[in-house]
Amino acid sequence: MAQVLRAAGAQVRLVGKHEQHLSRVRERGIETILLDDWDRTPAGLVVEATGTARGVELGLAATRPRGTLVIKSTVADRVSLDFARSWSTSSRSSAAGAGRSEPALAALASNQVQVRSLVDARVSLEHAVEAVALAARPGTLKVLLEMP
Repeated sequence: MAQVLRAAGAQVRLVGKHEQHLSRVRERGIETILLDDWDRTPAGLVVEATGTARGVELGLAATRPRGTLVIKSTVADRVSLDFARSWSTSSRSSAAGAGRSEPALAALASNQVQVRSLVDARVSLEHAVEAVALAARPGTLKVLLEMP
């Protein structure tokens, strides 16, 4: 998502917990910062994509008054939010689903968005159980199943 926003002309700052993950997009010219070093300065547009309840809470806190929070996470846990803060500052939130595939394919074909560095492993379909276990390990971004 950071690559897509940058390709669209946005100034992007990606906040994350893992240096090894941040380095993958920093190579694409995207500003990155570790969560522990983040100054918590609110932004006008925040895209939350951690997949965690805490990430959604931080996303709301990181959205400036009258700003927009886009929640691009699928969070399995319950999320408890202080919407009084959101409403009192006139921020708005939206959930983002999958979009049209044509622009995404064009961005991939033109190398505006590069995803190879986000893949940690390729595993044959016959080893799908091992692939799921690998994908569940902390620090793993993406595991691809290869079909025969």
